Amino acid sequence: MAVQESVTVYGTVTGLANGQKVIGPITLPSPGSPTDATSGQTTTLTLANGDNTITVPSTNCTAAIITFGSGSTTVKKIKGAGGDTGITVNPTGTLVLSFTGGGASPASFIINSSAVDTGFTTEVAFL
Repeated sequence: MAVQESVTVYGTVTGLANGQKVIGPITLPSPGSPTDATSGQTTTLTLANGDNTITVPSTNCTAAIITFGSGSTTVKKIKGAGGDTGITVNPTGTLVLSFTGGGASPASFIINSSAVDTGFTTEVAFL
C-alpha cells in the first residue's frame, strides 16, 4: 500500500481594522517515495539542558512537526548547528519545519533548551 502524507495549515485572523485575514490553506506534500520507510516516523524525548540534536531519518523527509509539552516554560530555540544562536520559539507550541526533500533534507537540526524539560516530552514527527 502506498503511503500518502501531507500537512495542511490554515487559519483566520479576525478583529482587524479592515476585517479579517485568511491564511492558507498551505499544503506541504511529501514528494518522497511512497514506500519510504521513514514516512510517519516519530521521535519522542525529554529535552536536556543545552543542544539536543534531532536526527532527520531520511534525506527524502519534507517536514518535521515539533510539538512541545503543554505547560513547559523552558526557553527553546531551533538551530542548524551548535554555534548558531538560533530562533526562539513558543515553548508549548507546535512548529512545522519544511525541508527540501528529494535527497536534500538536512541530516539533523538542534532544539536548544534553557534547562532540562522535566515532566514534559517533545514529539518530532517526520514526513
